[in-house]
Amino acid sequence: MEISWATPQDANALSRLWHTCFGDDQTFRDWFFANRFWPQYCLTAREDGIPVGAVYGLPTHLWVRQQVVPAVIIGGVSTHPEHRGKGIMHRLFADFMSEMHRREIPLTFLHPVREDLYFSLEHYTCSDRGLLTLHGNAPRPALPQNVAELEVGSRIADLHRCYQQYIQPYCGPVWRSKEAFAFKTADYKAGGAKLIAALNQKGDVEGYCYYFSEEESVMGEECVALSGDAFHRLAAALAHIAKGKELTVKLPADTLPTLEGAITEVKPWGCTGVAHLPTLLKTLCKGQPDFAIEVTDPVVEANNGTFDLQGNLITTPPQIKLSAGRVVQWLCGYRSLAQLAAEGHAAVYNQAAAAELDRLLPTQNCLCSEEY
Repeated sequence: MEISWATPQDANALSRLWHTCFGDDQTFRDWFFANRFWPQYCLTAREDGIPVGAVYGLPTHLWVRQQVVPAVIIGGVSTHPEHRGKGIMHRLFADFMSEMHRREIPLTFLHPVREDLYFSLEHYTCSDRGLLTLHGNAPRPALPQNVAELEVGSRIADLHRCYQQYIQPYCGPVWRSKEAFAFKTADYKAGGAKLIAALNQKGDVEGYCYYFSEEESVMGEECVALSGDAFHRLAAALAHIAKGKELTVKLPADTLPTLEGAITEVKPWGCTGVAHLPTLLKTLCKGQPDFAIEVTDPVVEANNGTFDLQGNLITTPPQIKLSAGRVVQWLCGYRSLAQLAAEGHAAVYNQAAAAELDRLLPTQNCLCSEEY
């Protein structure tokens, strides 16, 4: 088994592997491998020179504690069915993380089908997702006023402004430049998405939703709004559009519209890990007093040790001890040190220091973007 970084010439073979593992259609794969395939961020496992496993990385930025943090989204981890059960995924992932550490990239993020598969790789849940579901035979509302169907690719500047304003109070979503937003829109267009927008009386965008309509279901994939009313209008419009079909809408966990017959729930959604711990500490803990935190990381060897909040390795006795993945949960605001200790995921040697750290870095309203 050979582990190596992809080359541009691997695109067709990796597209076939992607189809075998994930089933996406040719149109989407053509777009993805023409526009989102970064060979220098794609690590492969090969048998006789043919890729049988791959980790696909996409460089991006996350919005964490009001700061733009460099990150890599892991858009897919695939192993050919005939080669599963051989430890290929674990080896690929560990080697990928070590290389991201070498490049001094602080964070990695993915949204797996099963999050628990990545816990042993120090990628734990760092955000929640609200879901609204409406069965096909449920009553449907009338189409609300001030909701318009837009052509996918239109009004990019208005939609981008809405998105950037929407993410401000949250911790963890993807931070998108206007160019990145336009590129993501092209992803949706390649996948056959449709678009609706909630407008105010002046016609300004105050919410939007990219959605996919299939024969028996409608999925609201990226639903963004600046008010509860705008979220409600978008959900009601999707329910109207999906008449006779099952509807699912992905929403922020703190805003779940009420529709007749709808079921709402909140689920853990998205795993985040740390590739370069010193950079993450330095980025998120600027100007904070010095503390001593012992970190264990079975994936990235260089993340092991006792660190101060500026990311320096120190010899001071630690005040708390936790694994790299739990450090991310705390730094990103998904869990406090007190919560982690109560759950058995952190050892606290100095209660006063732990309490002060929780005061300096309080929990946040965590949200992930539906990037891949």
